[in-house]
Amino acid sequence: MSLILITILLIIFAIISLKNLAWSLYLIIFLLPTYLIHFQIFSIPLTFLEGMILVLFLVWVIKEIRAKNLFKLIKNLPQCKFFIPIILLIFASTISIFISFNFNAAAGIWKAYFIEPLLLFLVFINTIKSEKQINKVIWSLSLSAFIVSAIAILQYLTNFAIPTSYNLPNIKRATSIYDYPSAVGLYIAPILTLLMGYFILKYKNISSKIKLILVSTITILTLSLLFAKTEGAIIALLIATFFILMFTKWKWWTLFNAIGFGLFLLIIPQTKDYIITLLTFQDVSGDVRLTLWQGTLRLIKNHPIFGAGLAGFPYLYEQYKEAKHVEISLYPHNIFLNFWVETGILGLIAFIWIIINYFKEGFKNLNYKLLTTNYSLILIAVMICFLIYGLVDAPYFKNDLSCLFWIWIGLLIVVPKTSDVS
Repeated sequence: MSLILITILLIIFAIISLKNLAWSLYLIIFLLPTYLIHFQIFSIPLTFLEGMILVLFLVWVIKEIRAKNLFKLIKNLPQCKFFIPIILLIFASTISIFISFNFNAAAGIWKAYFIEPLLLFLVFINTIKSEKQINKVIWSLSLSAFIVSAIAILQYLTNFAIPTSYNLPNIKRATSIYDYPSAVGLYIAPILTLLMGYFILKYKNISSKIKLILVSTITILTLSLLFAKTEGAIIALLIATFFILMFTKWKWWTLFNAIGFGLFLLIIPQTKDYIITLLTFQDVSGDVRLTLWQGTLRLIKNHPIFGAGLAGFPYLYEQYKEAKHVEISLYPHNIFLNFWVETGILGLIAFIWIIINYFKEGFKNLNYKLLTTNYSLILIAVMICFLIYGLVDAPYFKNDLSCLFWIWIGLLIVVPKTSDVS
């Protein structure tokens, strides 16, 4: 895409933002995958997603200054339960720029994975103020995931544009608009969890038309995970959905059937062997991850305070990898190890602190009105999906995923404020 066209589109986006900040937020959320569109300004690499976030934040600041409200908002920031760990995360990630072996790459990751998602988060929590707006956020995510999933399904059925390494006779995996299959799972799984929770918990309060749309969307998103063959995403989704069902009138039915189905799978030799192989990491993917984690732990043992720095893992890991491990990954495929090697021990502490606060706030909200309870349960389930999948992959360190993470936190913050809004 040419710079002139990108400039025109960003100007149009700026006009939308000036007229209605909430709608510009929905547009960004819908267009999260546009981080794949790259351009440069004064030799600074950017993506279209980054451009929209920066325009949105600038417009928001201008509007708040004109309303003489900016300093009041800044003054109230420390009251946010996430304020201190966020500051710690910014501090840790900033230090990690200078620890890295590649300063330019580290600076790019710092702005794209930490600063810009936090700017989006700041605008989000000060703009989304009603249940109607929350629902529009959900539908924006749904439509985005639907398109990504539909492309994955079409790709799998037609063999169109599947990378050669994922289109072998015995292994075919959809990648959609991305370069690798796990990117489909990383983006789709938490959004699918959100929709599953919305459908289950709000079933009685939604129209037949909305139910049909939800069922259709959930089906398409589920098929994309199956065609991408992202086992970690599917397992995380199942666990998160089980969590939601345990807070419904069907909890005993769910528990009974889950145990029964699990025992049934263990009786059949083929499925039993598959489950044991999967859970004990004896398959190829599992063996690669175990080897990767062993090398990463050796790296951390020698660099426990600062890790490898942002974008530094591929450079430093070479010294610690197992001899049998040929491939060098960008990340160690574990969310906790990821934060440790990328942002050091302080970054890991900040991340764990944020997660603990998230669950504390989420469960505290269950004592509020019914609206808050439903949304909070859904958001807790989304984070469970994020963490379960994060045990075997990197669900934060990508432009769209880092934004998604802070959208979940933003929703958790604004939900209690909208509990009395129809």
